[in-house]
Amino acid sequence: MTSLVVGDQVQTPLGKAVVAEIRRGGRVVVTIGNRHVVLAQADVVQLQPRVGRARRASEGARREAEVPPDEGAGMAAIDLHGCTVEDALERTMAAIDAALRDGWTGMRIIHGRHGGRIRAAVHARLRQLPPVRRFHLDPANPGVTIVEW
Repeated sequence: MTSLVVGDQVQTPLGKAVVAEIRRGGRVVVTIGNRHVVLAQADVVQLQPRVGRARRASEGARREAEVPPDEGAGMAAIDLHGCTVEDALERTMAAIDAALRDGWTGMRIIHGRHGGRIRAAVHARLRQLPPVRRFHLDPANPGVTIVEW
């Protein structure tokens, strides 16, 4: 079994989920919809390989964030569906850091059409980041913010 990291998409006995936290004793916290569930690591199976990982030392422990590419756009992408505002901001900052280090030209942040609180918090944080030249809602999909640097 490959080692799991935060952000991995996994299959659980309860359905598809995203790894939110790795705990001691072979336990993982996964997010299914908007709920967090603690499961044994043996009960989850990684669905897709990780692409473009970046190390984060902000919490004092080694954790990694997935930044899958948006094929054909030259941009990284992150999906924030099912996240709390705090989790969304944390994941967005880690993804931006990874995308900058991996040489992407920008990022697509998928917050959902009705992600008002998450969208507002992410936009407020983007305004504070020096590398961000501009950002805007995708004209074809208002549930996506396009960030350029």
